Amino acid sequence: MNPALWGLASALSWGSADFVARISGRAIGPVSSLLGMTIAGLVFLTVWLAVVGTSVPSTLAGVPWLIVSGVGTTGSMLLLYAALNRGPVAVAAPLVGSFPVFVVLGSVVLGIVPTVPQWIAMVAVMVGCWLVTTSEPAATTGGKAEGLGVTIVYSLISAVSFAIALFAAREAIPQYGYVESVWAARVVGLAALAIFIPVTRTRVALPARWWPAIAIQGSLDTTGIATIFIGAVGSGAPLAAVGSAPVAVVTVVLTAMFLKEPVPLKRWAGIALVAAAGGALAYYSHQGSN
Repeated sequence: MNPALWGLASALSWGSADFVARISGRAIGPVSSLLGMTIAGLVFLTVWLAVVGTSVPSTLAGVPWLIVSGVGTTGSMLLLYAALNRGPVAVAAPLVGSFPVFVVLGSVVLGIVPTVPQWIAMVAVMVGCWLVTTSEPAATTGGKAEGLGVTIVYSLISAVSFAIALFAAREAIPQYGYVESVWAARVVGLAALAIFIPVTRTRVALPARWWPAIAIQGSLDTTGIATIFIGAVGSGAPLAAVGSAPVAVVTVVLTAMFLKEPVPLKRWAGIALVAAAGGALAYYSHQGSN
């Protein structure tokens, strides 16, 4: 499967996880939701590795990349939650969702240059995502004007942080494997949360009745991380990143279907553009690999 399709698979998993997180986060708090998701994802991967069997890598050369990947991914999500909590959502969501732009820029610096049709398709995907994430009515965006600068900074650092995590994973995976690299990133992420929570005196609660939802959330999120990591190996980083950009689209569609939230016409237009451009990106990526 080509990198763009791996990215789209990631968007489906991530978007579904975010839909569950939207429900659990409001019930138990975003940090508690993130902690539970990280633990659930780690358990899921540990069981998987135990079932399929895996040997411990003999090299430590890639450990720094694993640490950067784990800290970058967890830090990105913490900043995402902080930005969304401060608001406005219409500012935070598009900026955090712009992480593929930084991946593409980094890839170009490394000499990975997409073709012209791929450039056009990638830009169309990002425009569609912008339409989706900026369609919230003004009354639901929240936030205060004086805090807008902080929201922007949090959002941009979140986007850059995940782009860095993706490039770090790209270096670690050839040495350790896909599942092993994601597992290690989850361990590092859990350690980072174990430091963050007491330092910031954040109260966490994981009621037993929410464990099934958190387990589903963790499995979906971990699958999303794994699939984008797979797509990003080699020269696929920009295509996988942009392919995963429609995360918000998946979340919006699920929210409209199951929570009956209204979807403005502008948002439906963005969804249609993302679907068309995502298909074009996958097609031209396949053509380029032949």
